[in-house]
Amino acid sequence: MEWDNLARALDGAQSMRDVGMDPDPWQERLLRSQARRILLLCSRQLGKSTSTAILALNEACYRDDSLVLLVSRSERQSLLLFDKVLRFYRQLRPVPSVKELAGSIKLANGSEIVALPGDGDTIRGFSGPRLVVLDEASRIPDDVMAATTPMLIASRGRLVALSTPRGRAGWFFEKWHDGDPGWERINARSADSPRISAADLEDQRQILGPRLYSCEFENEFLEDFDAVFSAEAVASIYAQDDEELALPALDLELGGF
Repeated sequence: MEWDNLARALDGAQSMRDVGMDPDPWQERLLRSQARRILLLCSRQLGKSTSTAILALNEACYRDDSLVLLVSRSERQSLLLFDKVLRFYRQLRPVPSVKELAGSIKLANGSEIVALPGDGDTIRGFSGPRLVVLDEASRIPDDVMAATTPMLIASRGRLVALSTPRGRAGWFFEKWHDGDPGWERINARSADSPRISAADLEDQRQILGPRLYSCEFENEFLEDFDAVFSAEAVASIYAQDDEELALPALDLELGGF
């Protein structure tokens, strides 16, 4: 193995440097992690798809006979992630390719990278992946998780789920908060990036408003925007003693009317 390839195989962050980008600390952590299951909660425009594209490429190039699946909620989005993988591959070409298609690449070392839409039936057609990447995982249906995780048992494969937050429901939200030690959790916020200025963030706050801004740039899980009652109000109702007949005043939101 050439020295450049050896350096990348030992340190995924080196691959990112070799395509001309200096990784942020959270990106170095992701690319060097050996965890089998990773949740990456990441603000907008921080480079989460770039980082996972490098991660996928390294897995395929430096682990022979590895199947890497890139899964997103739509075929278009999974192909966008695959295009990044392909662009980085063509910059580095650490392993020769034997077949390059619109949504997959087969390498001479027996590894393959395949882009798939977030469809449980489609995913069930594959077996034994070394790495599954779930892009915008908070928007991927729960049945996709049910189809994905059993595939990783025999191969002892890795699962990396990356997303901006969405609502306060679904498997990604639940897994982020449930304290399961089997997952490594990486929280990458815009304010922690040296590449995004405070002035730019304030500009986004003014454009989006505080609620949307907190979701997109501060990684806050918000209630569903279509909800009429806040979660706190609903919880307060169920918390009342059975003998109490009067309901507390509810906080109405105008969304949906």
